[in-house]
Amino acid sequence: MKDIIFDSSSIISLTSINLLSVLSELKKREKVNFLITQGVYDEVIIPGEKNYRFGWSSEQIQNSIDSGLLGVKKLTPPQEKEYVFFEDLVNNILSTKYGPIQILQKGELESIIFLAGLTDKKLFCIDELITRELIDDPKRLKSILDKRYKTTLYMDETKLTKFKEYIGDVKVIRSVDLTAYAFNKDYFKQYGTNKDTHLIKSLLYALKDNGCAVLYEEIENYVKKI
Repeated sequence: MKDIIFDSSSIISLTSINLLSVLSELKKREKVNFLITQGVYDEVIIPGEKNYRFGWSSEQIQNSIDSGLLGVKKLTPPQEKEYVFFEDLVNNILSTKYGPIQILQKGELESIIFLAGLTDKKLFCIDELITRELIDDPKRLKSILDKRYKTTLYMDETKLTKFKEYIGDVKVIRSVDLTAYAFNKDYFKQYGTNKDTHLIKSLLYALKDNGCAVLYEEIENYVKKI
């Protein structure tokens, strides 16, 4: 059975437009485990306990955990020791002339540490751009952050190499990828056929508007493939 590790960004995107049911169907039909770390749990549940604005989202996610749809994993004691090393490594890969910049937060760091410990295919579902680019295309990430910080950032190639060696072969996917896959498998047939371009566009545009970092051109490419 495959494990897919979720960051908070992708869980929130799916929850925002009531698509957690997609995970339920995928789990049943594809024999997949959906997992989050304790750090991600804290990011998606605690804000809703403190602020009603996020309360309904956290209620839905908690229900998915209680029902067994989402599993919550805590780092083992050895992994907790790795966390200190890994946090220092990752958050010193890029720096300005004033010092290093923080790239990843606790939930993302824990997720990658957990992924690094897997021996099977490593699938990481994350809608947030920075972590995804750090894994897939760190040079592009540097270019993005150069513009964001309006300065030239410096990349520590030695630390970047250590990061790559540590995480191994991680396949990064997004909520749009999962949804497009489910669409092509007829999981949305109660709303229309798997040739319904309006339906697939509506789903993917909704995810984009709710936090998934996807380009309009990428959405059009998904539509061409149906």
